[in-house]
Parts: sequence; structure tokens; C-alpha cells
Amino acid sequence: MKGLRTLFALCIATAASALSASTLHAQKAEPLSHSALALAALDRKIADLDTEEMAAKKELSEIGGRIAGARQRTLGRGRSFYKMTRAGLLPVGGGFEGWISHAMRVERNRRLLVSDMEAERKLRMRAAELAQNLERASRDRFAMANQRSAMDT
Repeated sequence: MKGLRTLFALCIATAASALSASTLHAQKAEPLSHSALALAALDRKIADLDTEEMAAKKELSEIGGRIAGARQRTLGRGRSFYKMTRAGLLPVGGGFEGWISHAMRVERNRRLLVSDMEAERKLRMRAAELAQNLERASRDRFAMANQRSAMDT
């Protein structure tokens, strides 16, 4: 009977040590998988930031030409509007119809000038927004790269 108790105690001790060893191994493997997942997620975020940064740079380079074109249109229409409004009594020389058609051209030119100025303003706002996004993406990418290098060591 005493031998049976010793054998039973030995089996329990062996099972307990095997269980604690497997638990210890599982605990060691779990952080590795978590760190691998964290590295993969960090790499994905860095890749997303790179993609976002490239798209913003491309759009910013394209928007520069559009801003220049809008600026030229605004200046041209502004000159034309100025000349039309400074015509003095010349349109009256064409009679009432001439005067009315001149007034319509002045108003149409004014509306076009206002719309060109608004379009230029929106393009400049978009360019400023893109510049802020590029700056933010650059800061975030730098921080994530530092975090990535810290996780590697």
C-alpha cells in the first residue's frame, strides 16, 4: 500500500511538472506570436503611410499646375472686368440695347471672375490640406519607424 501511495505521488508530481513546463512553453510562445503580429501590423501601417504619402505628393504636384492656370484665368478675367467697368459712357453710344448688352457682359464677366476666384481659393485650400497631411504622415512614419526599430532589438 505504501508503494502504491509513492507511485501515485510520483505520477502526480510528474504530471504537475509536465503541465507547468507546457504552460511555461505556451507563455513563452504567446509573446513571440504577439510580437510577430505587432511587427506585422506596424509594417502594414508604415506601408499604408507610404502609400498615402506618395498619393498626396502626386496630387500636390498636379494641383500646382491647376493653381497656376486658375491664377492666370483670374488675372485675365479681372483685367477684362476692369476694362469693361471703365468704359464710361461709350456703351450708351450704341443706344439702349447697346447699353443693356454691355451691362449683361459686365455682369457675366463679374460672375465668371467670382467663380474663378472661388476655384483658386479651393485649390489653394486643398494644397494646404495636402501639405498638412504630408507633414503628419511624415511624423507618423518616423515615429512608427522608431517603434519598429525598438521592437526589433
